[in-house]
Formats: sequence, structure tokens, C-alpha cells
Amino acid sequence: MERHQIGWTHSVDGTHYPLTLAVTPERSLELSLAYRPDLYDRETAERLAGRLRLLVEQFAAGGATPVGRLRTLETAERAELLALGDDTGHDVPDVPLVDLFARQAARTPEATALVFEDERLTYAELDERANRLARALIARGAGPERTVALGLPRSADFVVALFAVLKAGAAYLPLDLDHPVDRLAAMVEDAVPVCLVTVDAVRGRVPVVDGVPPLALDDPAVAAELAALSGGPVAEEELTGPRDGRHPAYLIYTSGSTGRPKGVVVPGSGLVNMLLNHRERIFDPAVKLAGGRRMRVAHTVSFAFDMSWEEFFWLVDGHEVHVIGESCGSTRRP
Repeated sequence: MERHQIGWTHSVDGTHYPLTLAVTPERSLELSLAYRPDLYDRETAERLAGRLRLLVEQFAAGGATPVGRLRTLETAERAELLALGDDTGHDVPDVPLVDLFARQAARTPEATALVFEDERLTYAELDERANRLARALIARGAGPERTVALGLPRSADFVVALFAVLKAGAAYLPLDLDHPVDRLAAMVEDAVPVCLVTVDAVRGRVPVVDGVPPLALDDPAVAAELAALSGGPVAEEELTGPRDGRHPAYLIYTSGSTGRPKGVVVPGSGLVNMLLNHRERIFDPAVKLAGGRRMRVAHTVSFAFDMSWEEFFWLVDGHEVHVIGESCGSTRRP
């Protein structure tokens, strides 16, 4: 019987991807990087392959180097990159976000700032209510490096309380009342706020924690206290300490890898930096498309979600924000 055998083979690969990395697990690992010549020249592809080789060599050296210290660039290439510098930076003015809001309120006091269901607040009304509540919070110890918990439903009151806390120089801890009360209690116990701003309508959804007194906005005594306070600007001498952009502005708790809530502290300067970025990339282009008119913006995300500030930045810049209530199927952070 005649037998046949294959003595030699050869194949040619092609790829429609800009770059394709192939790994062949043989006795010694074989790596090959293919590239489309219409998108990459040979010099660039070889430079990328060199970076990969540098990483593999470090892996093969015993694996003792922490990931954060692995080199991805050769010494000369890294020095060249560092010499270029970072030209994307912007100066962040040393001004609290609430001062920017107060300036807007002074410019357009009669313009509508906030809408919730049938309630409409002008910039002057929102600013005055926040100033009164800020003074009540200061009297309870709120100030820089201190925290105030907000256990309120989606409402105009939540926005008033949020700005009031920042006016007091403190940081706010937003509680999503759709979360289990035990989880909210763990967050409050961890943050140790000076008080918890709430209303009677959500009793049972808000944790009761020893050492954290509630401040119920719909309590007749609290309402009378607020009505007696000045709605004018909160002066520096009224604060428990000077405002500083490095002070915390708010705390956002995530589940964490262990399932236990873990707090992330965001400084006030981070908010101002984000506002400036939005002005450059979102607000100005959007307003130009709208012919320079004021915008009406819907606020739908949970106040306990970091991205809730996306819509409030519009408010700080003079636009009308509509807070969508819980009964309207507001978007919740999982």
C-alpha cells in the first residue's frame, strides 16, 4: 500500500483589525503582532512590539514587581514623553461652588431655578431657603470636615438641603431611601454626621442611629426656627471654619468588594473642576445649539449617585432644572 505524508507546510495570515496579537503556547511562548500597513507603519508596529516584549521580560523575571511599577516604555522613550509635558491642565479657581451659585442667583433672582411637581423656586427663593437651612445646620455643628446626612425623598427640599450643607462648608451624605435601612444605618454610623436632615413622610425608610439627631424639616418647631433665620448670604464669620476647596463636599458610598459600604470622599475643588470641564465640553456647545436660550434640564438619577451633579451644574450656570419624582420612574443607580 502506498503511503503519503506531509513534509512541509506554510500559511499566511491576514487580519482586518488594525493590530492583532497572536499567542502560540509552545515549549517557549511565541508572540506575534500583525498590523495593517494602511494604518501603521513598520517602525510604529516594532515600537509597540518592543513595549510588549519589555513587559513580558519583567513577568519572566520572577513576578516580584508590583503591577504599578512595571515599565511599559524604554528609558529613552519615557524621557521623551515626559519632556512633552501635560498641556491639558486647567487652573481651577479657588472659589466654592456655592459662591458660583450665589453669583448666578444675584444675576437672575427672578428666573426659575428649580421645579418639582407643582413647586417652582426662583434663584432668589432657592438661595434664601438654602441660607436659612445652612444657619440651622451651623448651629448644630455643621462646618468644614463635618458631615450632614440627607435622608429625604426626591424633592425640592433635597436640593435646598444639598446647597445648605455646602454653604455651611460641610459635606453631605446622600441616602438613597430605596436601599435597605440596615445598609443606610451602616453608612451613617461610618460617616458620623452631625445630624440627619429628613421629613416625617419617610419615617421607617430612614435609619435611627445613636448620636445622630434627626432634623425634620416638616416639624413645626423646625419650620418656625427656619422662618426666623435670615435668608441673606452666610458670612464667613458665621462659619465654624473657613471654606477650602480641599475640604470634603460630599461622600458617596459604594458596596465595595466585600459587600460592606465604602465611602468615597469628593473635595469641593473637584466639583468646581468638573463644572469648568462641563462648561467647556457640554454647556457652551449645547447653549449655542439652542440659540443662546436658557435650557430646561430633567434630573432623573439618584441623589446618592455621583453623576447627580451633571444636572445641578446646569442650575449653577443659570438654567432651569426639573427634579423628576419617585412616582415617575426615576432612574436608579444599581
